[in-house]
Amino acid sequence: MDDHIQALIKDLEENVYCRLRPSSVSGVGVFAIRDIPKGINPFKNFLSFHFSDLDPELVFNNDRIDPAVKELVNDMYGIGDGRLNLWQGGLNGIDISFFMNHSEKNPNMLSKESGEYFITAREIKKGEELFADYGVYAENQDEIS
Repeated sequence: MDDHIQALIKDLEENVYCRLRPSSVSGVGVFAIRDIPKGINPFKNFLSFHFSDLDPELVFNNDRIDPAVKELVNDMYGIGDGRLNLWQGGLNGIDISFFMNHSEKNPNMLSKESGEYFITAREIKKGEELFADYGVYAENQDEIS
C-alpha cells in the first residue's frame, strides 16, 4: 500500500472524532462522533496546517474578490493586531474546527498557540457539541483546566 494511503487510513483510525451537524446554539456545530479523551487535539490532520499573516486591505480593498467571498473571509478568519490570519490551504480547505460554536461560560475546548489549534479541556462524550471561547483566541492558554 502506498505511503499516502497508509497515512490516510491511520488518520481515519486514530484522528477522526467529529462531524458537522445542525446546532441548536447557532446554525452548524461540531459534534463528537465518539468519546474524545481530555488533552488531545480532535482536529489533528496529517496535512500541514499553517496560517499566513497579511494586511487585510489586500483582501477587503481588492475589487477582483467578490463581496460574498470577502464576507466569508470576514466570518471565518480573525484580524488580530491589524493583520488578517488566513489559512494557507484557503477557504476551500478549512477543517471542521472553524465551525465550532462559542461558549464563554462552558467551553470544552482550549485554544492553543493563539487559536492555531485546540485541545479538549475535559473528556467529551459521543454526541456532545464542542465549544470554544472565541474571546481567548489571542491568549495562549498554557494549562488544561
